[in-house]
Parts: sequence; structure tokens; C-alpha cells
Amino acid sequence: MRAYAEANRNTIYIELDDAMTTTQVFADIADALHIDPSGRLSSITRRIIENLQNRNMIVMLDEASSLTVKQLNQLRQVIAVKSRCPLILAGNQGLIRTVMQPTTHGHESLDQFTSRLMAILNLDEMATRKDGGLYTAKDIQQLYEYGGVRLTTDGVKALRKICKTRRSGRLRTCSHIISALHTARAAGRQIDAQKIIQTIVQLDLPVRVRLPFTVAEAVAEEPDEAAAAAG
Repeated sequence: MRAYAEANRNTIYIELDDAMTTTQVFADIADALHIDPSGRLSSITRRIIENLQNRNMIVMLDEASSLTVKQLNQLRQVIAVKSRCPLILAGNQGLIRTVMQPTTHGHESLDQFTSRLMAILNLDEMATRKDGGLYTAKDIQQLYEYGGVRLTTDGVKALRKICKTRRSGRLRTCSHIISALHTARAAGRQIDAQKIIQTIVQLDLPVRVRLPFTVAEAVAEEPDEAAAAAG
């Protein structure tokens, strides 16, 4: 999302955190739009609406899992309805639970929010699909083959196995592993599954208990790319 926003000037990217108030959320949006972020919430949202109206802009909010029903409704009203801009939210399963909670006694209604919801993209489900998962071998190679180092076939499979493992950190964990191998200059010209598994153990990664420890486990159950593409 951050890379997309950097490459597309009609997109703003905001990273939220649990300590942010509603006023701070909208103040960060205003700041990203290069307009005055100070004042009361009503003043900030008014300036945002005036700035975004009649503009082809996309608003992306990352780490949005802590947003409440009230905040989601406020974002809907200000960004989607009054400003007429697409709003993209990224978070964990908590965000999905909040958005999809039933409209029953004790819950504020998100009917207006969900009626405007175009799609929910669940990356956890996509990552574990039997047709190859979220990241292809080519994706992994494009991400991690740099500095003259190449990934072996079993090295690619090991990284894809990590990307399919829930609560593993996925790409973040893969990046830590590859970065460590580059920094230590221990990879040589190639990175294979054995070096990846050794790095997981040597770095004592907190998620190591969820990751495969042997080369056999690391590359097991990876479907052949051609067979997967052929269905």
C-alpha cells in the first residue's frame, strides 16, 4: 500500500495506531493532503471535504484494526459520502470482525458502511489456497533476488512455505531472513532452504515455533507451478 501510494500521486497513505483519537486520524489525513490539520474535529473534516471534493483521490488507512464502529461510520460519511473518494482499509481479522458484526442490540449499526463496501480481501485465506497461495515463485524471486544473489528452487519453496504459514509474519519474516543473509555475507551466490532454516534458528525469531525447521518440511507440499497453472 505504501509503495502504491508513493507511485500514484492521487493516493494518500496513512498508518494508524491504537493510541490515535478520531481527531488525530482525520488530522493525519489532512496533513497528508497538505492542508491545515489543526483545530476541532468538525473544522478538520470540513477542510478535508472541501479539498477532496471533485478530485480523483484514493485514501488508504493501514493498521486500521483498532477503528471502532463510530470511527468507521465517520470515515464513511467524510471520505466516501461527502468527499466521494474510495477508502481502502487494511488490518487483521479484528477489522473484519468489526465490519461484519451483526446489527443487534448492543451494537452500533454499520449497515450504511457495509452497503457501500465493494470487497473484502482476506489475505490469510488467499495465502493458504491450494492453487499456489498468495505469492508465486516469480513474486518471491522479484522480492528477494537482489545484490547478485539468487534463490535456489528449494529456497523459493521455503520462503513460499513461510508466506503460507498463519501468524508467521509472512513477507516481513522472509525479509528479515534475506536481509540477515545479505548483511552477514553468509549466503554466497545462492540462498537455499538449508540457509533459510539455519537463519531462522540463529536469529531466534519469535515466530520460529510456527515455521518449518527442517529442509524437508520447508519444501514439502509445494505444488508444481506448471501443474497448478494448468489446474
